[in-house]
Amino acid sequence: MKIFPLSYSEEETSAIINMGLSKLQKTRKAPHTQILNGEAPPFYKDGGSVRYRWEDVMEYMDSRTLFGKPKKKEEQKEETVQPNRAVKSPAAPFINRLNF
Repeated sequence: MKIFPLSYSEEETSAIINMGLSKLQKTRKAPHTQILNGEAPPFYKDGGSVRYRWEDVMEYMDSRTLFGKPKKKEEQKEETVQPNRAVKSPAAPFINRLNF
């Protein structure tokens, strides 16, 4: 069983979210518009160190997740080609134009 810490340092957070450390540090500068726009996870200060809560880091990553990859144009063309099902039918010229 793997135990996750409740908070991460800025170095750990930058590695987890795949963002450069300097960019992560720049997002903390006032007026915090990048954090409010969802471009960086929220943070808190514990003494002199900057910390990121586990929940905030996971929520940030979920908001950045892309579902699926865009298909290449060649793949899309291949998928739209349909077998000629209505060759013997009198409606063949009309049916063959439909992509179903």
